[in-house]
Amino acid sequence: VSRLGEANVDGAGGRMYRGQMLLARAEQASQAKDQAEATRRLEQAMDTLRQALDEYPSNSMAQTLLGIAYRGLGRIHEARVQFDQAIRLNPNNGEAQKYLAQLAYLSGEPELGDRHLAEAQRTIPQDPWVRARVAEMAERKDPAAGIRRREARRAENPDDVDNLFGLARLHVLQNQNEQAL
Repeated sequence: VSRLGEANVDGAGGRMYRGQMLLARAEQASQAKDQAEATRRLEQAMDTLRQALDEYPSNSMAQTLLGIAYRGLGRIHEARVQFDQAIRLNPNNGEAQKYLAQLAYLSGEPELGDRHLAEAQRTIPQDPWVRARVAEMAERKDPAAGIRRREARRAENPDDVDNLFGLARLHVLQNQNEQAL
């Protein structure tokens, strides 16, 4: 990170990359159940990314990363503002679209989530979260086809719990409650 800062690759003295590293360390701490450390790292990332944006305010990725830090701290409104700003700076920022879709779904705004998901699919179609949500959306539109697809996955991997839950959900949508059990 120090060499990137010296080379000013991000236009912000390496602060964007340092912020990204701090976010990764916050995620590691969170997975290790060290919430105090995760919070400390998120706050450091937030400060570092704000400094990066002071130097390079039109950096869409830094805006997205700052949104991720806010989201991690539970500051959802501020996260949305950052993701929206990132998209204004770069309409093809699929990561910001993905995070806005996640926030919309979590806050009970499925139509808004679907719109952001469509944009994320256009820009980052190989992202695992995006692919999974697009498949779920297709299953909601055609549950019978979803059941066939999930049954084929079940034959290949009968222990895939996520697939089994999805299969049960689809059977319930089709009023096939016996098969859902």
